[in-house]
Amino acid sequence: MASLRPLRRILPGLLACVTLAHAAAADQVDLVHARTAGYPFVSAPEYPAGEYPAGDYFALRCTASCVLEKQQVRMAKQAVKTSDGKAPGYVLHGGPANSLFLVRGISGLQAGPVRTWHVNARFRDKGAAALPDKPWTASQERRFDIDGAPLTVKGAFSNRDPNCPNCEHVRVAWEVRHGELMRTLAVVETNALDLGMPVGIDDFVVWIGDLDGDGKPDLVVRPQERGDYLHLQLFLSSGLVAGKPWRPAARFYYWDPEQLPD
Repeated sequence: MASLRPLRRILPGLLACVTLAHAAAADQVDLVHARTAGYPFVSAPEYPAGEYPAGDYFALRCTASCVLEKQQVRMAKQAVKTSDGKAPGYVLHGGPANSLFLVRGISGLQAGPVRTWHVNARFRDKGAAALPDKPWTASQERRFDIDGAPLTVKGAFSNRDPNCPNCEHVRVAWEVRHGELMRTLAVVETNALDLGMPVGIDDFVVWIGDLDGDGKPDLVVRPQERGDYLHLQLFLSSGLVAGKPWRPAARFYYWDPEQLPD
């Protein structure tokens, strides 16, 4: 997450939807997370309000089952509380409180039931709220049943510098295995003393289901180093290319402007 830290000094709040490098504008996939209170952002020349993905989305709501429901995301101009007081900004509004995420731009996406193999109830109930740290061991692993075939997600923990076992820098490599599929989803490096440990396996996997309609599992994961900001990544099975890394179709970043570090 080191690449995100300089931006925290520029913007008290940040939302970024990053699409696949080869995707044309018409194929752009946008991902956001919704909550009742909305997400505040401070405007800056680097991130004008027009860059935020307002418009029509599908919200994924999961209760007894998961369904996509049409939802509009809008950006309202208003004063925003920051760690330095109030500042001109915008607030993102949209999505019912118990949505896991909102998405658009996937071919064939339509309202209705969505085939789902796993829902993270902790994420659904707490959303972007800080989650308690859990002790990390050398690795954390969890298996998910995908129609009788196991999908395994593993987080391998290590010191970043093997020659300095007492250094505070730590590294977690998140990997997924499903049949012949073996890919690294994310690598998180952090200063454990200043930022705390990366989230554990219970908070890393947000949702596993089939958004792109090809019958194969897509994943929404939460690769972040701490609980007081939100980072989501969407991996679509249709974006897999043999022999190449599995790139996220879209990402969502958010840091509360009232929690901006010094």
